Amino acid sequence: MNHVVLPLDRDHQAAVASLGARLASVAGVPAPAGVRAHITVVAYEDLDREVVLAALAPVVATVVPFTVHAHGYGLFT
Repeated sequence: MNHVVLPLDRDHQAAVASLGARLASVAGVPAPAGVRAHITVVAYEDLDREVVLAALAPVVATVVPFTVHAHGYGLFT
């Protein structure tokens, strides 16, 4: 399965890593290591990567930075 993701900036990466470590501690599981926090926009199968990139290019070129409000964080162990 392939994914289109939005990476987070360095400050938000650090905040999510801290949150993940605290959640892992409470859940009694190892803290996630080497994970790059991101927002998954869509997951897909059976599409050619080049076709997906070509379809996204005009959208990405016009999107300005935006604010995301999130809740219900999950911890994948």
